Amino acid sequence: MDTGGSDGNPCDSVRVRKRLLVVVGLLVVAALVWVFWPSTATAPQPLAPDELAARDAGSRRAIDQTRDFVSSVPVFVTVVDGQGLPVPDVTLSLGDGETQTGGDGKASFSGRIGEVLQIHLPHRSANGNEPMVHGPREDWVIPVVLPCDGDILLRHADGRPAVDWSVSLQGYAGSTKTDLEGRIQNIPRPCGEVTARFYAPDTDARLPWQTVHVDGPQALELWLPPLHSGELLVVDAETLEPLDVTVQRSTKAVTLDALARGHFAITSYHALPTLVLEIPGQQDRYVKTPLDGELFVVPIDADRQVEVTLLCDLCPEQLTCQDVPCRGQGGWWDCTCLPALSFIEGDGMRLAEVQPGVTEMTLDLRKGTIVGHWTGKRPCSVFATSEVWARSADAGCEPDGSFRLDVPAGTWNVEVDWFEEEAGNTGWFTVEAGQTVDVGAVQPEDNIVSGYIDADFELDAWLLTAPWGQATVYPDGYFEISGVPADVGDIRVILQTAAHGRWDTVLRTDESIVWTIRWQTDHGAVRPEDLRSSPDSGWDSGDTG
Repeated sequence: MDTGGSDGNPCDSVRVRKRLLVVVGLLVVAALVWVFWPSTATAPQPLAPDELAARDAGSRRAIDQTRDFVSSVPVFVTVVDGQGLPVPDVTLSLGDGETQTGGDGKASFSGRIGEVLQIHLPHRSANGNEPMVHGPREDWVIPVVLPCDGDILLRHADGRPAVDWSVSLQGYAGSTKTDLEGRIQNIPRPCGEVTARFYAPDTDARLPWQTVHVDGPQALELWLPPLHSGELLVVDAETLEPLDVTVQRSTKAVTLDALARGHFAITSYHALPTLVLEIPGQQDRYVKTPLDGELFVVPIDADRQVEVTLLCDLCPEQLTCQDVPCRGQGGWWDCTCLPALSFIEGDGMRLAEVQPGVTEMTLDLRKGTIVGHWTGKRPCSVFATSEVWARSADAGCEPDGSFRLDVPAGTWNVEVDWFEEEAGNTGWFTVEAGQTVDVGAVQPEDNIVSGYIDADFELDAWLLTAPWGQATVYPDGYFEISGVPADVGDIRVILQTAAHGRWDTVLRTDESIVWTIRWQTDHGAVRPEDLRSSPDSGWDSGDTG
């Protein structure tokens, strides 16, 4: 019996197949690891100062900054109004502490560097927000805009009380209705300039903002704008005969009265309201109607039929023209469009504009191909936009940076990026049906600037830059700033820490730095005169390099 081969032994054949499956499985796993394993570019490896020096020989710059630390300082606050007069009984909070101003508008307590002082007013301030100041500083004089409590009187243009109108004041929450005298009693509002908006009774129709000025808490008298009136006549553009039309209001602050076929009387607080004309058998028309006391005639052209021929690999299942479904299927469609500019849409995309006067058109939706190569960090993503509204395509790059997009024929721009931190684009080019366009190498247009922060405290921090770039600082001090425009010569780099204040320097985009910062011994609480004699111990001191 032959035992040296597998031809006659089924078990040997099974073992061979198992070995092949294991080998194939290992190859698949290796391929997946190659494709999906992040490169060192996606997860930067921190570099020590000497490694940075070796890598950036000749361009590295050393920056040293030292700052004394003051744990807490006495804070003196004076709150004044717009005329500079003290404001008593205003609640102040700083960190966990809270106090109130006395009769002289003053208050004092201790605060820590970086805390936020908040002023809590009896009502919201005129801009809708409570004042908030970063600090602390030793002496604050803070002006606030206080509300006045007073009545509001709302009247029609002819002097009649405006009853059941809602009044909303800019910067103050909610709205309140007027009574039978057109009055709203004792509501908070700014002292001085007041901006108000009015809502018609039992509707959500609102009038434009109106700004008036009043001194002090006396009653504020507001006036509704005068009513505008006019007439609308809708006629057939060819026969000039009145059309059977229904007019809908786009706002409830419009009053309509039907006078005859296609003829309406209109009144409104708006001088140019928009009306919707509903015509049997035709699409709705939107028209702005000037209310100047005259008759406004609107001629209506009949809808036009547009024959649409599609050239496509896979045609849309339905076409529409201005939201009206077309009739047909495949490559032949009959669309009903407005006389003016319209749009053919299909599969959720706007495919083409239908210019006035056009009755026949051919759309080439057959596919073309875009290929190229990204030279930046990977993995990358590719996004193509067309000159045709709402038409786009996207894909991912291969591990070697190559990419391919299948798109409808037309004019396209391709953008490639690496996590929105490196980006480049191709500019506009034309793709024809069945054609492959090679856009070549796409290079990043932004810089990545790196450095190392050598700090004697834990870097619970984040980086800010100007001009803006995507900034990351790692716990061991290595940082990268990406997305900096290539034509920027230098940037301001700000290190904001949660417990150790703010540090900043200026960095050229063609260099890296080792940034050494030291936090001196805690000196404990100090007196105001100590602060005045030691400006470098404040919350905003330090050499900016």
